[in-house]
Amino acid sequence: MQNIIYVWVNNFACFKEKPAEYNLSSFYSTKFDYEKKLLSICETENMNVMSFLFGDNNVISDYAIVVGENGSGKTTLFRFLFDILQGRQFEKTKYLILFKFDKGTSNPEFGYLSNINQITSNKHCTQIKELFSIAWQRTLIYYSPVFAAMHQIIPLGDFRDISTTYLLKKDVEKYCNTLSNTDCSMSQVEAHLRMDNSRVVKFLMSKEYKKLGKIEGLILPTHISVKAREIETIIDNDILTRRNDDGELGRLIDNVKLWLEKHNNLLNRIYSALFLEYISMYYKPDSDVDHQRFSKAILDALDSAKMRDTDFQLNIDVFFNHLITCVNKEFETPSYDINNIENIKLFLQKAKDIFNSIEGNDKEKLCFSIKDLTTNDEAFFDSYFKIGVIKDFLVFGFYPYLSTGEYLYLTFFSRVYECFISSIKDYQSKFTFFLDEFETTLHPSLQRSAVYCIASFLNQLITIAFPNKRVSIQLIFASHSPMLLSDFQECSVTRLKKGGNQGTNTRSKVFAANIYDLYKDSFFLNFPTGELSKRLIQKAIETSDERIVKMVADPILRNMIKATIAHKTKKANTEKV
Repeated sequence: MQNIIYVWVNNFACFKEKPAEYNLSSFYSTKFDYEKKLLSICETENMNVMSFLFGDNNVISDYAIVVGENGSGKTTLFRFLFDILQGRQFEKTKYLILFKFDKGTSNPEFGYLSNINQITSNKHCTQIKELFSIAWQRTLIYYSPVFAAMHQIIPLGDFRDISTTYLLKKDVEKYCNTLSNTDCSMSQVEAHLRMDNSRVVKFLMSKEYKKLGKIEGLILPTHISVKAREIETIIDNDILTRRNDDGELGRLIDNVKLWLEKHNNLLNRIYSALFLEYISMYYKPDSDVDHQRFSKAILDALDSAKMRDTDFQLNIDVFFNHLITCVNKEFETPSYDINNIENIKLFLQKAKDIFNSIEGNDKEKLCFSIKDLTTNDEAFFDSYFKIGVIKDFLVFGFYPYLSTGEYLYLTFFSRVYECFISSIKDYQSKFTFFLDEFETTLHPSLQRSAVYCIASFLNQLITIAFPNKRVSIQLIFASHSPMLLSDFQECSVTRLKKGGNQGTNTRSKVFAANIYDLYKDSFFLNFPTGELSKRLIQKAIETSDERIVKMVADPILRNMIKATIAHKTKKANTEKV
């Protein structure tokens, strides 16, 4: 087991005037005196709350949190650690990173990584070269829902980035590989959301998910619903605006919509949506392609497959064969990726198999029970996410219903699932998980349970997936949430104040503390209300306006304002006398 328990850094990014120090352990209080080159490591009396909650087999080895003002250096800490651990050298920056190694003995060993010479300590510290080789044994995982939280992608071998910024870039690159012969200038957000949908569905279909117990604060869906998008939301706007100028294309779209009115069920909506979406993919309004010839080729394919006046369910192979033949006949450069068409044909066949098993054959949406998913059901979802499309033509829903924030929370856990499962399968077992303002999209009720929820989820996930493997996970949060902060023990909290004494440990107790004290002592807010109400209160005191005083909801604050006004009035009257 190996944890980062302390970081000291000076002359890096926002740490120019004063050094910053971070205590990242619940079990040790550490200080570094740069003038004396003295490193002091003291054990705390903190209990192992994770073992108390989850038993001796819990996978959370330690946890810590960094809070403070905006721009005070929370994300900067993560960026600095990633730079150092990938071997970057600094000329002016001075730093010290302290590690703890637990080798199963009663006396843990400590080691530091530093470019400061002649450091002395009250504990034994190994040499830097030894530490640097050992530091790579731990896999770093970084998550942030905030775009551009890290300004560059970090090319670490043992680094897993599941932040929104990174995945947005990687998802688009990965997705464009399924659209090899097309212009991949589609919305990056569309591609990223499609891949996140894929992660969520794969997570919900996993054997680990089906064995998860109840986790406080996390809504676990029991059903997945599927329906098709409306046609107008699938076809590119440029196509719709040109349809009046292009008779063949307009006639094609109208024919499909008329056909859909006669055969309106989910499967036919899937067929028509996919068909029109595929037209949107290859129809380029600003290109040199003759769009009337393109539309005619599509219509000829429909005619050849005898599908225009019948059912899109028929002749899947025939239609696509004619489609390829007709389109390539009209254009010298082949436009369709054969592998993608094969994937589409597979998906349509899976959709047809499922749909034909439904009584009545007229449902507008499908609903799947997660615990009762069949192999064919899973193949339907799997084949859908393998096809290349510009926009998702299927809409996924979940029961119980998830709000936007709850769904984003579920996507976070699906990323965590994918990352940890793949990492442990790659024989990784020691992790430091950095969560950078991860609570940004969460309602306060979800923030309140977030620390417990993440720890409980990881414990259950690892126990279910790898019951015989010893896994160690260190959690390090950077946060603006007093709800998260109230779940941490004092020693594991680092407060940062911009332009002040950076990196000082909080001397005020935070574990189970009330929210106002946390805002005041750890986030440095010097007034308990919003700025508008603050200014109105100041105005009320200046003018002795009782109307504003009556608006104040907090009885203690209201009485303080009344007392201030009364004192001010009495003083003014005395001066008059």
